Amino acid sequence: MDRLPAELHGLIFSEACSDGGHTGRSLTLVSKTIRAISAPYVLHSVALYGSSQLSAFAAFLAQRDPEESHIRHLFLTDRRRVWMERGTGEDQAAWVTNRMKQEQHLKDSMRRADAEPIAQIMRAAAPRLRTLAFLLFDLYDEHTLPVHFPVLRELTLHASSLAWRGAPSLSACDTLRRLHVIQDFSFPRAAVKTIVGLAPRLTHLRISRITISRLSAGDLLAGLQRMLGEHAGPADAAQAAALPMFPSSLTLCIVQMGQQARYDNFGVLQILTSPTAYELKDIAMRDTRRRIVMLHPKLWDTGAFASYETDIEYYVGVRMDWEERLVGEEGAWALDPAGIFAMNGADEE
Repeated sequence: MDRLPAELHGLIFSEACSDGGHTGRSLTLVSKTIRAISAPYVLHSVALYGSSQLSAFAAFLAQRDPEESHIRHLFLTDRRRVWMERGTGEDQAAWVTNRMKQEQHLKDSMRRADAEPIAQIMRAAAPRLRTLAFLLFDLYDEHTLPVHFPVLRELTLHASSLAWRGAPSLSACDTLRRLHVIQDFSFPRAAVKTIVGLAPRLTHLRISRITISRLSAGDLLAGLQRMLGEHAGPADAAQAAALPMFPSSLTLCIVQMGQQARYDNFGVLQILTSPTAYELKDIAMRDTRRRIVMLHPKLWDTGAFASYETDIEYYVGVRMDWEERLVGEEGAWALDPAGIFAMNGADEE
């Protein structure tokens, strides 16, 4: 192994260390030779959960040689792992029920809303980071994101992380091509402008769990409306020009609502339960360039989930999407025909 060219080491270990850190940790235990050779790749992909793990990892980075701390793919959340993964062979329904009954994230005795470890990790990772899932559930008094990501290509984050005290959280990232925004509280009022400022060359945008409230969705609907490019005369053109506009480079925009499961008197699930849902469907169906795709909504049952905060299964899926992208799969960008609710030219069921 020690006789292989450095280029081959890079290919082997970067492919191996794409599971959130498990393989990287294991390589350090194989032998002194493997540990030395794999050192630059051990942190190739890292997944961090909860305030205790975040603090420990920040301290670890502070003592580590920066040349051996190249993090290229990062999944970071302040929710503990017990909220994100279940044990091998454990029944999924029972696991979710136990989490609901035994532990509320906001009452977790191990929870500490300390922004500094998060900020330290992000500052260390930012220069070489290529994919980032950044999911915070607590509110912090300090800014947690670095200003600039020079090589970031994919980003997943909550809508509340797009802005900080009324201003964009991040400066323009010319390399960012795929952005997945998950609505938690509400979008910035100028959401489209914020997204364009962050990713001026964006090609893929996904907006998930949009609520029925048009107010909390900011100007997203207006931005989607302008993508249609429909206007009949000068007056309409002037009115359209006043609407916010997504980057012209955008080739795919996936939208998905989040709503309570509702059924009619015959037990049939109702999808279009709000004006926002009707408008999103109309926009998707009118997009002749087929860039806008409306998925079936992410449903929750108030009998099982009290709020977004307790929707554990959803975030398990977000972690899986992140891992799939590391090995070249589509992840959150996969379009299963069965999951499409509205798209120009698509048959409705």
